Amino acid sequence: MPSINHNPGFDTYYGGVRPDRRDLLAACPELSADLPAGYPLADNEARARAKVGAPIPGKKVREAFIYFIDVPQVSADLRTAVVHMGYSCTGLCGADFEARYVRTAQGWRLQEAIRTLSVS
Repeated sequence: MPSINHNPGFDTYYGGVRPDRRDLLAACPELSADLPAGYPLADNEARARAKVGAPIPGKKVREAFIYFIDVPQVSADLRTAVVHMGYSCTGLCGADFEARYVRTAQGWRLQEAIRTLSVS
């Protein structure tokens, strides 16, 4: 998970925000107990705030950042895996990243630097 910017001006959540993708916690809900402190699960109110694309005249919307991690795509030989992750946030912002892992005798290891796929 990305480090949290402790900016008091916005809230940070974890929760899949893309219906076209399968979120890791949807596949493995027991992992929600392992979320780092400071990453509450996104609720409908947080998702609504993250979808606000432009300022609303006369209304202050508290910014929301919602992070997601897709279910890893593990190779057929079980030696490599690709994980897509990213965030969506208030103000038409967001980003998508890709991490590639290789299985070693010590467990899964990041194979290369995490790639940025898109930013808005």
